[in-house]
Amino acid sequence: MSRIPGNVLTVEQLDNLGLALLEMAKEMWVMKDRQMVTEALLQEKNLLLELDSYQPGPELSGRLAAERDRFLANLTSILFDDAKTVNPNGRKETLR
Repeated sequence: MSRIPGNVLTVEQLDNLGLALLEMAKEMWVMKDRQMVTEALLQEKNLLLELDSYQPGPELSGRLAAERDRFLANLTSILFDDAKTVNPNGRKETLR
């Protein structure tokens, strides 16, 4: 790994950081898009206020935890140059 004098990260690590940032931006856009659509549908049905007080049950809590773990696994694999991402089915896919 080549390190630029005076910098904390190597050139390769900067590349990985850029890939991780792009992966996060992609995930964030999907979430923002879905959130806006969900809120519009809930508003049309006058259910938006119920969203604030909703508490997920055990099944949804488990799904949320699994998705969080997948999301973090994708980012850490990019940062540590594994160059793979974990798809929703739990299988690794090559990014580059």
